[in-house]
Amino acid sequence: MTPIDPDPLDALIKRGQALEAARDPEGALALYDEAARLAPEQSRPLLNRGNALTALGRYAEAEATLQQAYALGATAS
Repeated sequence: MTPIDPDPLDALIKRGQALEAARDPEGALALYDEAARLAPEQSRPLLNRGNALTALGRYAEAEATLQQAYALGATAS
């Protein structure tokens, strides 16, 4: 039995990452969009959203999204 994640933001991001790993960046993008709406002050959903957009070849949107994430305090690793 899979444990239930009590943090909805973490749960959405983890589900999105699982979809990306399964080569479904469109599905992941929908979850990251939901996570960004849930926590607009957080950079994590935007970082993941930028990755999904890159995987979809939507580079201009990815760049704008990543710039938003860095403005919120994200750091490049």
